[in-house]
Amino acid sequence: MSGNKCQYHGCGKTSRKFPAIHFFRFPKDERHKIWITNSGSTALFSLDPIKLHNRYICQEHFSPESFMNANDKKKLVCTAIPYKYFSKENPTTSSGIIKDDPEQEMELVVTTPIITYGRSKSGSVELIFPSPFSNIPTNQKTEMSDLIVSPTPNLKEKSQSIEIDGPNKLKLKKKIKQENKIINNKTTHISKLKHKINNFKIHNKIKKLLNAYEFSSINSKSMAMMQLKTKCRTWTRNEKNLALGLFHKSPSAYKFLLLKKVNLPKLFTIRQWIDQSKLLSVKNI
Repeated sequence: MSGNKCQYHGCGKTSRKFPAIHFFRFPKDERHKIWITNSGSTALFSLDPIKLHNRYICQEHFSPESFMNANDKKKLVCTAIPYKYFSKENPTTSSGIIKDDPEQEMELVVTTPIITYGRSKSGSVELIFPSPFSNIPTNQKTEMSDLIVSPTPNLKEKSQSIEIDGPNKLKLKKKIKQENKIINNKTTHISKLKHKINNFKIHNKIKKLLNAYEFSSINSKSMAMMQLKTKCRTWTRNEKNLALGLFHKSPSAYKFLLLKKVNLPKLFTIRQWIDQSKLLSVKNI
């Protein structure tokens, strides 16, 4: 509980915070209307007389004549009425601070630097402002100069010293690195697969076009189809005959085509085919 609270407008003092001050109830007779108007708290008119009797005004808002004993200020005279709000007789402001208290007034003393004039060799007059250390004793001067010269703390070193990784944090960092590597490998593998799928789709489209196209000869068609051959597909009979015929007519021209990255059977496979044909011819004999 905050204790009895002064209902005078802008005061707000309580018996808990100000135990030395006395608080007085609102009267039950007709004087309560004058108390409300003088206090400035017009909202109290809406209260019942019983509730209003439980409201208080502190001693700061009464004149010395309102008390039975001006020194104690414990009891009020039966005709006591508080000061009017913001009246000249009321020595308190809305915040409850005494205006005419000489102890609360503070003098502001401003000292200005002494300006001296000095004449230079050229004859011109110069203003000379004394340093702020001129009126300070030597011991204090040395202390102040040490403070000025002292280096500023390095914040980077502090942050580095604070950011020391523990064993658990290091383990977590290692795990994160390993997982990042796995993710990167998977992403590269997925991108390769996508590239293969795209190539396969393009390859099938070209193959369909070649099959639909009418070539002038079987050799020209087989030559075009050889360029679409993959490792999985074996060479057809027409493609074998074309490759063997080209190699038989000019081995150097065949090698030149291979150097130009024309998709033809390698020399090793052609030699195998030739050996197989020789064996077959011997068996037939």
